[in-house]
Amino acid sequence: MGTASSIRELVKERTIYQRERAIGLSSVAYLSAKITVLGAVTTLQAVVFAALSMLGRPGPDAAVLVHPAKVEIGLAVVAVTVASMVVGLTISTFISNADRGMPLLVMAVMLQFVLSGGLFALADRFGLNQISWALPSRWAYAMGAATMNLNQPPTDDPLWRHSATTWTADGLVLGGLVLLLVLSVGMGMRRYEPRRRRPVR
Repeated sequence: MGTASSIRELVKERTIYQRERAIGLSSVAYLSAKITVLGAVTTLQAVVFAALSMLGRPGPDAAVLVHPAKVEIGLAVVAVTVASMVVGLTISTFISNADRGMPLLVMAVMLQFVLSGGLFALADRFGLNQISWALPSRWAYAMGAATMNLNQPPTDDPLWRHSATTWTADGLVLGGLVLLLVLSVGMGMRRYEPRRRRPVR
C-alpha cells in the first residue's frame, strides 16, 4: 500500500516542481508536504488494514512494550507501510517517467516480501540475511515477530526475541532506514534543480 501510493508521486510532478522551484519554491517544504500528506494517508490505510486483519482474533498473549498487544502489532504494520511509502518516493525520484514505476513496484514489493523473514528463516543464511537488513520489511516483520514470540525452536532469530529491547531496537533501525531514504530522495531531487541564469554584465 505504501509503495503503490507514492511510486509515481514525484515523477509525474517533475515539470511542475521544476517550474515552481525556478520561482522560489523550497525543495524542503515540497518534500516535507509530500511526506506529511502521503504519510497520513498511508497511516490511515495501515490502521484500517491492521484492525480488519485482527478483527475477531485473540491476538498475542502478551505485548513487550505497548499494551494491548494488538496495538503493538498495529504499530509494526503502520511502520512498514510508512517506510514503504518512502521507498516508493525514492524510486519515483530516480525514474524518468511514470510508466517505469509499475514494474519497479512489483520488484520492490516482491523483494520486501521474500526477504521479510516470514517465508523462510534468514538468521542462518549468510548473504541473504545481510541484504535483508537494508529492507524495511525485515525490521517491521521482526517487530511483529517479537510481539507474537515467534522465536521458538528451531527458529533462533536475534531480531525476533520477545523483549522490549529487541522490539525497540528493530523500530529504531527501521526509523534510521526511513531517514536515510528521505535523505536519498532529497539528494535525488537535486538532479532536477532548474539551471540558474548567469547575470548579464
